[in-house]
Amino acid sequence: MFPFSTAPTSAIDPSSYSVLGLTHVQYDGRDPLARVLALVTLSPIFLLCAYTTIILYRRELTFVNALLGQLLCEGINWGLKRTIRQGRPTDHLGSGYGMPSSHAQFVGFFAAFFLAHFSLHHPRAARPRTLVNTMRIAEHALLMLLIALGAALTAYSRYHLSYHTPAQIWVGLTLGVALGLGWYYVAEHMPRQPLRLPAPLASPASRRAPSLPLRGKSSAVGSGDSIRKRGTSSAEDKAPRGPTHRRRSSLSALIPELHPAPPLRQLILDHPLAVAFRLRDSWSVWRDGGIEQEYGRWRDEWERRRRDWRDAHSDSAVEDDTPRIAPPRRRREKADSKRHYRHILTTLALADKCVPNQTAFCVGCVISFSASGKESAALATGYSRELPGNTHAEESALAKLDSDTSLPAGAELDLYTSMEPCSVRSSGNVPCVQRILAFNARQGDKGARIVRVFMGVREPPDFVACAGVEELRREGVEVHSVVAPATDGLKDGWLEREALRIAKKSHDDQPQSEGAERMWRSLA
Repeated sequence: MFPFSTAPTSAIDPSSYSVLGLTHVQYDGRDPLARVLALVTLSPIFLLCAYTTIILYRRELTFVNALLGQLLCEGINWGLKRTIRQGRPTDHLGSGYGMPSSHAQFVGFFAAFFLAHFSLHHPRAARPRTLVNTMRIAEHALLMLLIALGAALTAYSRYHLSYHTPAQIWVGLTLGVALGLGWYYVAEHMPRQPLRLPAPLASPASRRAPSLPLRGKSSAVGSGDSIRKRGTSSAEDKAPRGPTHRRRSSLSALIPELHPAPPLRQLILDHPLAVAFRLRDSWSVWRDGGIEQEYGRWRDEWERRRRDWRDAHSDSAVEDDTPRIAPPRRRREKADSKRHYRHILTTLALADKCVPNQTAFCVGCVISFSASGKESAALATGYSRELPGNTHAEESALAKLDSDTSLPAGAELDLYTSMEPCSVRSSGNVPCVQRILAFNARQGDKGARIVRVFMGVREPPDFVACAGVEELRREGVEVHSVVAPATDGLKDGWLEREALRIAKKSHDDQPQSEGAERMWRSLA
């Protein structure tokens, strides 16, 4: 009936079949713990899938380095097993040699690499401590604990399931930890350090001016100069030589002069291939890898779309029982509010009083009551570096306001600043966002509180990645941008550009003046 033979062939001969040992785990069905550990012992397979997913989705260079190191670790384990040739504790469990345990070595490398990474890159504790900040710190600590427990449980599973002896597990785990720490130092820590390279390899901007060439003893200065005799000297020879005329030894002449160069990691990320594949290093920009910043940007876009939805349906005459998303309050106020307009112009005049500094911005700040009318007069003002030390504008104004004992209980205050309050400072001092929140915390529920912040421009990423707007909004403080329309020959958005121009006073990239000084000069 069938044109082919039904006799067993090599294609279906059971004796020619093999077992894929990657996911084949045998355990005692009478042991409930063994059933759980049979899944735990497959963690290297799960981690490889996680590596691939994270690399394809996030394009993080740290995970690429971790995967490369993980594969190198497996290659070393493969070579050691075939060199030592020690069998497993039982013949019917597992295939191949058992010394050292590849599973223990795998999780040892994984745990050491990422525990070192997360120990060096962790969220900072905010002052005062906020709920969101406390959650981030707790999540970070829990993640490190789970990594350590997962590695220990995987290593123990190899013993409980009788796949390896304790010695094989300890050797594999120790070797994996050593390789993980060493690979992290070589692949992550060292490439972040600045390099010193010979002049042809260093960047042109970092090279020092070449020293003047040394003249030999018998070299002629000019056609009319005579060659000095040996043993004679002149006043010029007796004069002390400058550093550029210092003689170099014969050995030092063979060693090329080293010049500062960018870190290797920067060179890798700036390579065209890295740019094409969109490789990045979020931990070099943000301590938490960008979790808070990316969420803040998503939240802003999400709320913008909700506002657009509300604007599109606000005039609809159709009434139904369908629940709708409640749109948030607008985060921008029109510039025709005289009070906001006057105070934000005052911040520009205050910012212009700052002593210029190429490593800092010039910012002005005004604090007033939220109520309109006479009560809206400025309660406190400040500008960058007004008080002793590297003080910010908000810091100076809040320091003056703290000494004011006449603030009525429950008063709501507005803070005006020419630039977004900082969320992190390169100097390590307390950021202005935390100072604002600390002021509200000190006042308590019945004291005066800063409920709204009005700003002229967001802080550019010249020195740090600022997320002051997002952090203030998460803590319930409203943040608004004062927008000035075109007026008196000034184009739309001139207020934002003027605030940025004053902030970058004496900077190399300071924008050109548009003639907006006349709008705030009288308030100085």
